[in-house]
Amino acid sequence: MSDEQAHVLACGGNLAVTQLDGRAFPGIHIQGDTFAALQRQITQSVGRLRGTVEPFSS
Repeated sequence: MSDEQAHVLACGGNLAVTQLDGRAFPGIHIQGDTFAALQRQITQSVGRLRGTVEPFSS
């Protein structure tokens, strides 16, 4: 682990756009619970596309 600092370019809700020194492009940082929800939605979408999940199940 290192003790680097990032410049916060924008912050709102459960995410922030930050820029590390020496990097050409900024990064997006998402709270863990929000990321978990996005991952769950993507997994369900992949299942629907592959036909392994019912189209309207939750």
